[in-house]
Amino acid sequence: MAAPRVAALEFEWSDPQTSVTFVTLACTGARIQRTQGEAQPIPGKVLLDPSPAAKSQFQQADEFLPPGRKADAILISVGANDIRFSKVLTFCLASSLFRIPPCFDLPYRGAASLDLLVRQRIADLPPSYDALANRIARDPVAGNAPVFITEYFDPMHGANAQPCRIDGILRKTVAAWAYDRLLDLNDQVRQAAQQHGWTYVGNIATRFLRHGYCAGRDSWVHQIIGGLFRKGGLFRKGGRIRGNPLAPFHPNPEGQQAYAQQLLDAIQQHLRP
Repeated sequence: MAAPRVAALEFEWSDPQTSVTFVTLACTGARIQRTQGEAQPIPGKVLLDPSPAAKSQFQQADEFLPPGRKADAILISVGANDIRFSKVLTFCLASSLFRIPPCFDLPYRGAASLDLLVRQRIADLPPSYDALANRIARDPVAGNAPVFITEYFDPMHGANAQPCRIDGILRKTVAAWAYDRLLDLNDQVRQAAQQHGWTYVGNIATRFLRHGYCAGRDSWVHQIIGGLFRKGGLFRKGGRIRGNPLAPFHPNPEGQQAYAQQLLDAIQQHLRP
């Protein structure tokens, strides 16, 4: 159960006279804008830049709600997929299987190092957030609704608040590096919120500090092995078994609840009289 849905349910339950209509357009792997030359656009994979072949999330929202109905609040979590964070982690996990330099020092997709490329992608985010703010401002459904944008959680620490050595594969130095880049990403999210008058929903990474991937029973993060055997994590298609590589490193139910609480607190401060 995703955190925004949990927050919407608890917001409604907190007042017997309140009725909440929650519309989710979330899509795994979605980002703000499409990349140039994307061969097969998938509906809902982006907030902006609709193509003739696929509808953006904004288009879907405008079509879903009846004419004249406007949003009371907009909940957004976006940016990590724009910098391809999950693919970066996958590359780091794969490279850690070999006794080679840490992944962040390796060349990656034409860049001198993975670290330089990730830093550049993070630095390139502001124009995308600007475009998103402009789209919200002129959207017939969004209108003047308050926007809540959440910071990203921290999956990289264990119960002792130290960087993880994930499944005996990912080095602690790599986990520490990934956390530093996560902080850079959250800085960009915070700055975008300040610039565009959005509410930055923080304290999420802090709450995860002792509940990351390698926190054992206290972990709030889906595991790689467990993710392969979850419903939808490993499935048959066309006679082949495929794994879902995006399930690991996402919040588990306990993590979603903690995430939802921060979101709920922010919403109540703005929407409750």
